[in-house]
Amino acid sequence: MGKHCRFLAALVIASLTFASTGCMVTPNNGDTIESRSEKIDFSGWTTTPNQTVKIHVKSEGQWHQIGTTKTATKKYRLYDNDWYYWHTSLTVPSSYWYEDSWFYPAVATVKATADNGELVTWDRGFYDYFADYDSLEELYNAHSSGPEVYVIANQ
Repeated sequence: MGKHCRFLAALVIASLTFASTGCMVTPNNGDTIESRSEKIDFSGWTTTPNQTVKIHVKSEGQWHQIGTTKTATKKYRLYDNDWYYWHTSLTVPSSYWYEDSWFYPAVATVKATADNGELVTWDRGFYDYFADYDSLEELYNAHSSGPEVYVIANQ
């Protein structure tokens, strides 16, 4: 089974098992970009066509919406569920980056939401490790990153 099909299968199972309505596949937790002015790819899947997905960044404990996109109307059908892809590329405004420590020059914490709540996120690229686990529960316990991820900028 190809990575794309494995991902969709896992997403369907994840949704059923953990009552998620979708996920954010990119960016991955700990992704690094060269500059704070660089665009970041945000993408994932939900169970609703033409649904608004909102991208948020955290600043001083509060979430701020920095962009929106819509899910596709073309569905991917697996295990009696329909899945709809979404994608956008955004630059996180400079005021939302913070210095985390001497090790990370700049960090932004981001998440995606849909009509019915926060989307699940994953560590290091969901496509890369899905096949390494015998069950979705093991995968989820090992790689779920909660509803938010952090992105690092080198400058």
